[in-house]
Amino acid sequence: TYDPGVIDRYGVNTTPGTTDMTAAFDAACKSTATVRGIPGSTYLVTGVTATTARQVFDLGGCEFKLANATNAVILTLSGAGSVVRGGRFNGNKANQSGTGANQYGHAAVRINANYCTVQDIESYDSFGIGIKGTSCDYAMILNNKITTPEIYGVYVEGTTVDHYGNE
Repeated sequence: TYDPGVIDRYGVNTTPGTTDMTAAFDAACKSTATVRGIPGSTYLVTGVTATTARQVFDLGGCEFKLANATNAVILTLSGAGSVVRGGRFNGNKANQSGTGANQYGHAAVRINANYCTVQDIESYDSFGIGIKGTSCDYAMILNNKITTPEIYGVYVEGTTVDHYGNE
């Protein structure tokens, strides 16, 4: 048995990277506990929106892969003061489609609330953007590694943001 907030408590990752773990990831977010995965695990998702304020995502050692033909954001932070630390986010670019608006709607992490932090993640193979900020102020985007985005590594729309140490 797993502690509250551990993704595997809410679903069985039968075939890591192939089993859809969206519902389990969503349930972990709704638990209000620190969200964690099992290091070394790959979680296939269609996109999750986290709405709890000041929620912590301690995702080091885990990978989140966007399901085929999803064209979505892997994790959207809509709870003010939320923090994402660590984790690999695979945008699965080869299996997404469209242009323009579809690409701007695709990201590893989207910040959609004030005072959120995204730190030490790795975003790769994005069909659109690595980290996207919209409708947020006082965001911090720190020490992230973003490789092979189709459009931008970090894209923030009209917000106050601190960003440094990103590559």
